[in-house]
Amino acid sequence: MFSVPSKPLNVTVLHVTHSSIELSWNEPERPNGQITGYRLYYMHANYTDVRTIRQTDPHIEFVLKDLSKFKQKK
Repeated sequence: MFSVPSKPLNVTVLHVTHSSIELSWNEPERPNGQITGYRLYYMHANYTDVRTIRQTDPHIEFVLKDLSKFKQKK
């Protein structure tokens, strides 16, 4: 039977600029096997984009770059 891992622990925003965000998290309490990477989903230009992070350390720090500034439409 297939079981998904529990959510990553201690997801934290470390730093934000006008075009990037630095995130950190710890591996899930119940990883359901060996973790080979993570998928990070985010909104970008009115669609959902995804980045694959191929790190397997128990503690991950990742910088999501080349983001657009938030603009509120009037």
